[in-house]
Amino acid sequence: MLAWTAGCSASAASRARDEAVARAARLGHPEIEYREIWSPGTALALGLLPFGGGGFYVRDKYLAASGFLWPFSMIWVPPKAHAEAIELNDRDFELRLMGALEHHEAPAESENE
Repeated sequence: MLAWTAGCSASAASRARDEAVARAARLGHPEIEYREIWSPGTALALGLLPFGGGGFYVRDKYLAASGFLWPFSMIWVPPKAHAEAIELNDRDFELRLMGALEHHEAPAESENE
């Protein structure tokens, strides 16, 4: 079971990385790379631990609090922590990409004024 979830974790993270790189290239900023700040695999593994380790890792206080229902929380905390880690990495990428786009467009707007 653990090997299967680790394989799914690597697949989802790889897919997110590939989509992000393609999106950056389409928008003209291939230098903006997808960084995995929060590891989905680590979030998944910590979600199996008691007391909400996965929730604390991805900074979700509600997910961390639900970890106190361990061992029952092993049903929902690992996949939610995994998904949240991917979402946090995506948000970080989007913020950096939007910052690059705003920085790139700002001089063009000031030249027209």
